[in-house]
Amino acid sequence: MAQRPRLPFSLESPPLSVRGIRRLIYEVTPPCSSVIMATQQEIAYFFRLTLRLRVVDTASVERWADSVIATEDVARFPFTELASASRLPSTTVDDLLGQVTGSCEPYASARIALALLRRRIRDGLLAPETAIKHALEIASSGPLKDRERFEAFRLEDHVWLAANEGYGTVDDVRREITELFERYAEFDEQIPAAI
Repeated sequence: MAQRPRLPFSLESPPLSVRGIRRLIYEVTPPCSSVIMATQQEIAYFFRLTLRLRVVDTASVERWADSVIATEDVARFPFTELASASRLPSTTVDDLLGQVTGSCEPYASARIALALLRRRIRDGLLAPETAIKHALEIASSGPLKDRERFEAFRLEDHVWLAANEGYGTVDDVRREITELFERYAEFDEQIPAAI
């Protein structure tokens, strides 16, 4: 079992400043080495985000709902309705996904969505410039941390500058975007098999 790193303060220390808290979060706290599996509500929120971006379709939601129903003793709402998601308008599917109950950490759902964008870039199904715009759309709904939001804005600006002002090359920016999405590789295993 790995030991936790020694924290840069004790209970007797004076309260941390904002700068101290940021340092603790971004520099001292180690990244999670194991990812906790997403809850049903987190997966539902992931589907809501990716449906709105048109990165997945309602048939994927239907396959996921079918797999949930197959693993439970009793089929329950809204999964019973989502089992026919491919025949429903995406707005209705979005509403039904919003009714999935349970605990949800929006950051987890957003990171799973970013992992899917990473996968699509790697498979050649999505241009890095489009993926960064999708990341900004995810950020606009709130579930990304400020640092992640800043990186997405910065790279979108670099795309525009490289394409229009000759500031750097588009290929260099594409490489940077791909590197950004590689940070979400650990969430790849969270992407539902239905996709």
